[in-house]
Amino acid sequence: MAKGYKTGGRIKGTPNRLTSDLRSKIGDIIDVTMESLDIDTLSKLEKIKLIQVCLQYAIPKLQSQVIDLNTEERPQQVEITILDNKGNDVTEREKVMKETLESLDNTDLGLVQDLNKMFNA
Repeated sequence: MAKGYKTGGRIKGTPNRLTSDLRSKIGDIIDVTMESLDIDTLSKLEKIKLIQVCLQYAIPKLQSQVIDLNTEERPQQVEITILDNKGNDVTEREKVMKETLESLDNTDLGLVQDLNKMFNA
C-alpha cells in the first residue's frame, strides 16, 4: 500500500462522534446550570467573571498578526478613489478642474490659484 494513505477509520471531513457527543452533553450541562442561576444574587465581581468565561465560548479568539514593514514585499500599485459625501467618485471633477485651470489665461489663472490656496489651506 502507498505511503500516506489512510486505511479504515472515518472518512475525511466526518465529525468525530465522541467529540460531538461530549460537546452536546457539556452544552446541556451549561444550559441547565445557566437557567438555574439567579443573576441578581451574584456580586459584581461574579457577574464580570461569568461574562468573561462565557465570552470565551461565544466569540472566537482572534489570532495575533505580525506585520513586518521591513520586508521587500510591498504593494505594486495602490489606487486611491476620492468620494464625495454621497459616495460619488470625484476623479472626473478633478480632471475637469485641471483642464479648466489649464485653459485660463495668466490673469484668471492667478486668481483661481489664490482662491484654491485659500480653500485648501
